[in-house]
Amino acid sequence: MATLVPQETQVLLYFENYGKVVRSSWMNFASFYLQREPWQDYDICAFPEVGAWCIALTHNERIVVAGMDAPVQLAPNNSLHARQPRRAAA
Repeated sequence: MATLVPQETQVLLYFENYGKVVRSSWMNFASFYLQREPWQDYDICAFPEVGAWCIALTHNERIVVAGMDAPVQLAPNNSLHARQPRRAAA
């Protein structure tokens, strides 16, 4: 799998539920997001401090990406990875 967002990337995170913007590294944010409790429903948009993309993570665990070419998912090692394409059943 190819990493799309380097863990050291600095991002601005907009927490829609609270109307707050926070600055963090992608690695710290991914760790926070993966460790949240099941009842912690966040709607978050992540923007790089430098660059032109956005990743939106919704309370129903959908991921929406703008400005990147591949569908993405959060991986257990706290990085964002491209999903492997599914192969058609033979």
